[in-house]
Amino acid sequence: MQQFDVSHPGEIIARELAEMGISINRFIDETGIQLAFLEGKMTLTAEQAVLIAAIMGSTPDFWLRLQHSYDLRQQKNKAETGKYDDHC
Repeated sequence: MQQFDVSHPGEIIARELAEMGISINRFIDETGIQLAFLEGKMTLTAEQAVLIAAIMGSTPDFWLRLQHSYDLRQQKNKAETGKYDDHC
């Protein structure tokens, strides 16, 4: 079965910031959100979703749905390839 990639919300935000001419360092300084999130290495929290929605002109639900879709796709890809972490 074919695997599909879904971008992590942090990676989407990093791309949007670049298009808006906002540096990642400025975003991190103003929000307190860690670079690891923007690199797709951390999960979005509800608190972060509220903050990001206010900055990006969207809704917290939008960002949380993106995170959920990303997480679900990652698990489906693991199931399809049989590549689960030891703790799963």
